[in-house]
Amino acid sequence: MTLADADGHVLGNFHAYYSFNPVDERLRFMDAAMSRAVQAALLALESRSEATEGTSTTVLDVGCNEGDLTLGLYNALGGTNASSRRAQPVDQSNGGGSVNADVTMSDVSSFDAGSTSALNDLAQKQKRRVEFVVRDVGGSSHRKLFACEVRVDGAAVGCGEGVSKKVAKAKAAEAALRVLCQQAAGEQDAVGAAVLAGDADSDGSKEPTDSEAIKRDGADGDVTQSDDTEQVSGAGEAASAPVAVACERKKLFVLGVDIDQVLVDRAALKAVDVAAGDAVQFRCADVSAPAFDDAVRSFLALATRAPSQRQFDLVTCFSVTMWIHLNKGDDGLWKFLERVSDLASHLLIEPQPWKCYRNAQKRLSRMRVEIPASFREIQVRQDVVERIDAFLLAAGRFRFKAPLGKTNWSRPVVLYSRTKIPGLVYAD
Repeated sequence: MTLADADGHVLGNFHAYYSFNPVDERLRFMDAAMSRAVQAALLALESRSEATEGTSTTVLDVGCNEGDLTLGLYNALGGTNASSRRAQPVDQSNGGGSVNADVTMSDVSSFDAGSTSALNDLAQKQKRRVEFVVRDVGGSSHRKLFACEVRVDGAAVGCGEGVSKKVAKAKAAEAALRVLCQQAAGEQDAVGAAVLAGDADSDGSKEPTDSEAIKRDGADGDVTQSDDTEQVSGAGEAASAPVAVACERKKLFVLGVDIDQVLVDRAALKAVDVAAGDAVQFRCADVSAPAFDDAVRSFLALATRAPSQRQFDLVTCFSVTMWIHLNKGDDGLWKFLERVSDLASHLLIEPQPWKCYRNAQKRLSRMRVEIPASFREIQVRQDVVERIDAFLLAAGRFRFKAPLGKTNWSRPVVLYSRTKIPGLVYAD
């Protein structure tokens, strides 16, 4: 075990983080509807003068690691297509055959676990046989990785990968559904051509085939989400909200910070398509430290901000609260939350529940790494998520709370706002 591995299990700065925690699964709560709502609220220009003055929107991602999630946030907010890890062909040379490289791969950032049920329903109506072939393709020492191939009547039509069998199956099913719907559309086109050629009934009418009816029922969004769907959208009417495209929106400045210089250096080397006038940067900085303002001053100088505005329109904290808490104690956690609250108009946070704390200590014991005394001294324990929620909603901080669902690891994702974002569903 390397020193970096040991430090990662103490400080949370894992050097292979995204190999076992893929970005597309971290951001699947941020679907198209939510992205539109946030874009309209934070990026849309309210007047022509804002366009000429170069008004900007600022985002801070705390605990950015190697930057993949930060770049994913920029893509989701900036209106570009978020890059996602495509499933690779599954090696089944040990007797199962190989996956066709031309098979449709699931590349959706936000997927519906109900796709598996929807595919089974579709196949049943079409009287077709569906088979899911799931393989453990390794992953890392921290997290497994599974790949799934969907076969319909023996032919491979879609595949996907994920950190659990359920996620891999859902992604593969999503890809297969697209293929089947395309096939149904082709059949419908063929029927239309036949009608034009005079091959239809004399009155020009024709009963829809099963596949045509299924395409209409499934592809038009009538397939309902099953009860075990893991993705929960926080967006309500946001689907009709205008999308702020790069040429018509405020400039977007995104900053990722981490306490590990090695991770920050790696993040700075990542390729990203940045729209004209935008900026994506990374800094080695501790948000809780007094020197934080000095560390980010040059970044904030790029942004045009009104004196009444807070430094950042949006601050994100993905899976960092536990590490702050374990290493800096109860007081350190509250000071950190106070600091990010002061910085932000909106705070997107993914707090770790108490079971994550227990798992962190168990890993250190198994690895024979000394458990810091601060781990045992914390007093806020089983109700840590509830205590964080109460702290952020206390007077003088955030007035509104929008639950956005849970991650693949069953961690809540919550948006706290000083003013509501139209289109998002806030708790009463």
